Amino acid sequence: MEHKKNFSYMWLSLSVVLLVVNLVQIVMGAVFAIIAPNIVQQSWFYILCIFISMHVIGFLVYFLMMKPKQPQPAREKTRIPPLRYFKIFIICMGATYLFNFVSLGINALISLIKQAPVNNPLATVATGESVVLQVLVLSVSAPIIEELMFRKLMLDRLRPYGDMTAIWVSALAFSLFHGNLSQALYALVLGMIFAYIVIRTNNILYSIGLHVLINLFGSTLMPLMALSANPILITIASLLVYVFLIAGIILFITEIKRVKLEKGEITLTGSERFKAHYLNGGMILYFILCLVMFVVAILA
Repeated sequence: MEHKKNFSYMWLSLSVVLLVVNLVQIVMGAVFAIIAPNIVQQSWFYILCIFISMHVIGFLVYFLMMKPKQPQPAREKTRIPPLRYFKIFIICMGATYLFNFVSLGINALISLIKQAPVNNPLATVATGESVVLQVLVLSVSAPIIEELMFRKLMLDRLRPYGDMTAIWVSALAFSLFHGNLSQALYALVLGMIFAYIVIRTNNILYSIGLHVLINLFGSTLMPLMALSANPILITIASLLVYVFLIAGIILFITEIKRVKLEKGEITLTGSERFKAHYLNGGMILYFILCLVMFVVAILA
């Protein structure tokens, strides 16, 4: 029962953050629709809403709910050689594009069913109209905040249950938190890679660095090149996608044998583990909220 309550509280904390973030965005949208209606449809306003609601207010709420009540055990930090770090980056980029293609296929199928395109939230901000703000919020602030939430505050609470549980649960929470099919699949895979790196190195700076680079390429540089009127830049962007994809798959096959997962000091088995992880009030609420966000994103 104690472990079930622990997991329920973790999921509940994320549910509260989702509610707070969406409430703040609704209020901001409503207020500015009255006092300055011309700016509500601007991409920079959308990015600003994300920053204030999630990176400031949402993170503060999550930190207050999830901050450790006692000092965390000291863990020895280990280094990742630069070449291997670069290989991991290529693997991450390859996974991003591979599962993005899968998401595009699913969205295309849904589009045929609903007879209208499925909205991709990233397309709303990847317009090139506010590049500086886009880089600062989506490629710098967002990775830092998300890593602190899922690979620090949440992961620290999960690590006593073993590496597999810590990696999977934190990655699932991270994936669902995005609230749309366009990002959920590759966010799940990246979340697992980031969590594994933090567990093996005990250094969140590695995952933050990877997250920043991936967002910088995927959310800013690549869209700007692909949406430009320059055929050379468009060609380079297209080639880079396939280079990342092919090289990422090859490197993943060579690196997977080095993966090492350790058991935790708390062992839950069978139905006890499933009930503790998922059949709790916090998880059910979080799943419902995320499902609503997915449906809204699909129908928008």
